[in-house]
Amino acid sequence: MFGSGLDGPLPSTTSALTSLVKLQISDLGGNPSSFPPLQNLKSLKTLELRRCNIYGRLPKYIGDMTSLKTLDLSFNILTDKIPSSLANLKLADYIYLAGNKFTGGVPNSFIETNKNIDISSNNFTLQSSIPSGDCDQVNNAYKGYPCYFQHFPCLLPKRKYKYKLYINCGGDEINVDKEKTYEANVEGQRPSTFVYGSDKHWAFSSTGHFMNDLTEVDDYTVSNTSTLLADASSPSFVLYKTARISPLLLTYYGICLGNGEYTVSLHFAEIIFTSDSTFYSLGKRVFDIYVQEKLMIKNFNIKEAAGGSGKPIIKTFLVNVTNHNLKISLRWAGKGTTTLPIRGVYGPMISAISVEPSNFGVVALEIVSGKSNSNVKPSEKLECLLDQAYVLQDMGCLLDLVDPVLGSAYSKEEAMVILNVALMCTNTSPALRPKMSQVVSLLEEKTAMKNLLSDPNFSAVNPKLKALRKFFWQSEASTSGPRTTDSVDAEENVSKDEIVEEPELECE
Repeated sequence: MFGSGLDGPLPSTTSALTSLVKLQISDLGGNPSSFPPLQNLKSLKTLELRRCNIYGRLPKYIGDMTSLKTLDLSFNILTDKIPSSLANLKLADYIYLAGNKFTGGVPNSFIETNKNIDISSNNFTLQSSIPSGDCDQVNNAYKGYPCYFQHFPCLLPKRKYKYKLYINCGGDEINVDKEKTYEANVEGQRPSTFVYGSDKHWAFSSTGHFMNDLTEVDDYTVSNTSTLLADASSPSFVLYKTARISPLLLTYYGICLGNGEYTVSLHFAEIIFTSDSTFYSLGKRVFDIYVQEKLMIKNFNIKEAAGGSGKPIIKTFLVNVTNHNLKISLRWAGKGTTTLPIRGVYGPMISAISVEPSNFGVVALEIVSGKSNSNVKPSEKLECLLDQAYVLQDMGCLLDLVDPVLGSAYSKEEAMVILNVALMCTNTSPALRPKMSQVVSLLEEKTAMKNLLSDPNFSAVNPKLKALRKFFWQSEASTSGPRTTDSVDAEENVSKDEIVEEPELECE
């Protein structure tokens, strides 16, 4: 029973099912409960109690279930030490204990006797038991300090911090333009994998094996089988031809990033399931998106969100990095299809990741409002100052954002110019952001566009906004020569080929 919507705990009568071979349950609701009494189930070959709200110690008798081939107790609230008896599970091919609260030392003998194991994201406290060196690229558990904890310590000097990341998930290195090179992410083809990026400023981990009895080797990177409905001449087109998938959990880490606000863009396209009348159209992929351990989107369906298969869609989030770490997790919650069109094509999928710092726009908003973007939560539905600014702009009352300490002792026209330019600089699409030289021109009254921006009734839905964007592109063309298709049609390309979605906002 995966993703059934039922509440726990498991009934105590489960212990009477002594001939049971498989017990597979995930994502139970309800209150936390202790580990169920399963000591009589000696015939179990598969025990999966993933994200079932189980707390407390892991019983030692689990190690006596010597027929187990798969043990998955990940994402519960299990505490204390991992029992040494688990070393008796010599027939187990897969053991997943990630995302719990285990403490104590790392049971090296238990790890060494098993093929695929994941005990990452726990709270092991006995550091002397943790082997030195890098995390293993085979098992997401062995030979490295970072694999065992909830965060990755940054040991680099500040001058080596990074402020941008571009990752082509499941594909080779791609140059999109002069400023963006998406790094390759093709390594890691095992059920439990941790792999660093080329310069160790990012890493990814994958947990789980596909429920597929037809093949012995799973594929964790895929190429498009559905037709890509995007402009083939666009530099970003190739990003959506491949993707990385995972049966349970796929996590990307930004490591040694400079602290601050970042715009995190996740690029998706459903490239396995189709929108035609074939058997491949019957598949349904559903997973949850977490950023910095916070659930951002529940039950995300790429095909539905994009309006069909093969259509790119970008989900963007404003993220505050405070400990030089960024964590993006895609989790399968047991929903969607698992055997259609074939077995082993379910679970989270992602095409690319881009991370850019929030720039001049956020700083300008903070100066005018007298508030910090990351420390302000205007309402339950608005997460930060930038969210509030977008809503006020749509309502045509952007001046409400001005610091009330100023009273009426300021120029409304100048405030409107600064606020509107600031919001343009925070646009999630790089093609729709003005160049810094254009920002300076607007602020120094060197362009007639200032008259438009200074109008107190100006809003984001104003039809003149399109003219303003064209002005930016025309200015760039006059200084840098003929315009390319990408720069001239940037607004159209965004609307037709890549759906860029920001968090939905509502105001009272």
